[in-house]
Amino acid sequence: GSPILVAMFLAALLTYWALESSHRIRTWGRWVTPWAHQRNVQPDSVTAGLARRMGYSTVAFALIVPFFLPAIGSGLLSWRSDQGGGGSGGDGSTSSGTVNPWVQLDPQDIEQSDTELMHIRASRTSGGDAPASYWRLVSLNTFADGVWTAEALDTFPVSSDGVVTPNQPTVGDNTLEQNVTIQGLRGISVPAAVQPSTIDFFRQEEAEGLVRDETGSLKLPGGLHPDLSYRVVSQIPELSFDALENARIGDPGAEYFQKPPVSPEVQALTDRWVDGAATPFQKLIALQERLRAFDYDTDQPPPDTSDYLSEFLLHDRAGFCQQFATAFALQARILGYPSRVSVGFLPGTSTESSPGEYVVRGTDAHAWPEVYFENYGWIRFEPTPRDDTVAPKYTETAKVPGGPVDTNGPGKAQGKGSTLDELDQAKIPKAFGDVGGLIDPRTGLPAAPGDAVQPTPQWVKTFTVVIQLGALLLVLFLAAVPLLKEWRTRRRYNHATGPRELAGAAFAHFEEEAADLASPRHPFETAQTFAGRLADRGKVTDRTAHRLAQLYEAAVFAPRDLQSGEGAEARELAGDLRHELWSRASWWTRFTRLFSPRSLWAND
Repeated sequence: GSPILVAMFLAALLTYWALESSHRIRTWGRWVTPWAHQRNVQPDSVTAGLARRMGYSTVAFALIVPFFLPAIGSGLLSWRSDQGGGGSGGDGSTSSGTVNPWVQLDPQDIEQSDTELMHIRASRTSGGDAPASYWRLVSLNTFADGVWTAEALDTFPVSSDGVVTPNQPTVGDNTLEQNVTIQGLRGISVPAAVQPSTIDFFRQEEAEGLVRDETGSLKLPGGLHPDLSYRVVSQIPELSFDALENARIGDPGAEYFQKPPVSPEVQALTDRWVDGAATPFQKLIALQERLRAFDYDTDQPPPDTSDYLSEFLLHDRAGFCQQFATAFALQARILGYPSRVSVGFLPGTSTESSPGEYVVRGTDAHAWPEVYFENYGWIRFEPTPRDDTVAPKYTETAKVPGGPVDTNGPGKAQGKGSTLDELDQAKIPKAFGDVGGLIDPRTGLPAAPGDAVQPTPQWVKTFTVVIQLGALLLVLFLAAVPLLKEWRTRRRYNHATGPRELAGAAFAHFEEEAADLASPRHPFETAQTFAGRLADRGKVTDRTAHRLAQLYEAAVFAPRDLQSGEGAEARELAGDLRHELWSRASWWTRFTRLFSPRSLWAND
């Protein structure tokens, strides 16, 4: 649509320039026209009235068009929003309660929100409270142009009995039951611990259209809403360092191995980080611990480069979850391991009185990487060094020969790592953003692959208020103008103390009606001349108009007062002429007469 928008803009601009320049030329002297057959035609000059109408139209279009052409809203009329210009929301959701399932490396402004999104009661099916889990929304398999998306994932309807059958192998029999109550969370992705096996909605009609993709991610086309409640049971595989150290890398599909071109420096850095690790799992732990030695920072300016991966790994060494998850997943693919990035939430906040119940807020939104192992499926890693994340227990580095990173070295907080070689210690200004929120305001559905949902941009909220206020003022205006005109006419008649004043009020009434419905009276015209001109144009009856003009001129210029009946006659004639003018006018002329305020500030 860009060429159309550009053409519209240029047409409007050239039209404005043409009208404005024609007005200037008209004020200089003789009219100059480019059309040969119109050389002797003297068109009406462009007046200030047309300029005012152009201004009104410009303001109206600026307020209305963005709702029909959203591309303008994200460009020309993109106001800074409470989500950082309508963009993303960091390691937290935006204030609208939506989470962006895109994960990308390029920097974004963020604003964390402490909004309560959901409550989760988690317990083992055998009874008792269960350890907290990550609550997944969606898993992303494709990385292109710096962005993770969920492409080429088959979608399947969930059976009526709520059985979910994802292609995820599990080891052991560790089931986690979750009772979820949605509060502020929006979008169509249904949060649940991986890997969900069954789901039951407390109000079954709310589950209509529920689907899953091949990763087991659940989607509710009708969207989440407050007080939506459901019970989901997930199969949590039993994992340990010893088991995974001997596990083989699996093959979930070619798309999970694809990697973008990387610089030789990133390749060399990745090889150096895993040097000395004997197994794929040990190498992945080495990547995790190296990244956890970086800094967690959500306040960074954008860098002057498009190679964000090199900038992040070699220079900035600071960011938040989407950078850490992306860097880990891409480095895993550099090593030849299938990886993906999942988006969802950290466990949330649990109270001592209810250790199995968690309050999940916008600030708990998170992204993490996963790698696929045979017989175990997708295994989560945690490279993000934020204070409320810990590396999974099955990745304890004490059992890795030599330990890739001393997690308690000098100069580092415990758990963040310390010893890095000279290249690894390089620092420059920081950059990058995190998980945000995107929803299509036109449909309320995802705006891009992977269940992208976009919160209402601030400019839409602002323009909505403007439109609502404008609509209210318009209603008041449309009601007030006709009432004021009728009130002024009645006031003239009521203030007439005799036949002379009554005839003057009647002719003023006729003159005002004729100005809007036919033609205004020229300053050089007498009352009789004005009446004759309107009669010649067929706007009024000749006899009626001339009789009212005669009575008016007699009232103004005659030395004697009018007879009492002549004043009433003038008023009756004015009413007849008004009826004639209205019956012979077009619908637009009648509309103008009713609602145009021009005659209100005309002199009585």
